[in-house]
Amino acid sequence: SREKIKKALEAEGVQGLAAGYVNVHLLPMFQNKIAYGSKGFPWTSDFCKREITYEKGICPIAEDLHENTYLGFENCDFDLTDDEIILIGKSFKKVFSNIDKL
Repeated sequence: SREKIKKALEAEGVQGLAAGYVNVHLLPMFQNKIAYGSKGFPWTSDFCKREITYEKGICPIAEDLHENTYLGFENCDFDLTDDEIILIGKSFKKVFSNIDKL
């Protein structure tokens, strides 16, 4: 599972792992249609000619990735040294070479 892989990588010293991400269509701005002001613009404007919904399920692949499989590395949060980059590479190789044992 993603959680087992994450824990194994963290046990090897890898920091900055993120399980899941934000599905933009599920943010309150889209769910409540409150982008600009309190009157629902742009969804209530004259140029919006159809009903737009952002319910859960309209992006099944993105939603599944977030909920079950996506594991990201927040590399922009770190100023990595060469040794740290080597550690991360070795850690990924070790964990994924032993994936059947997790």
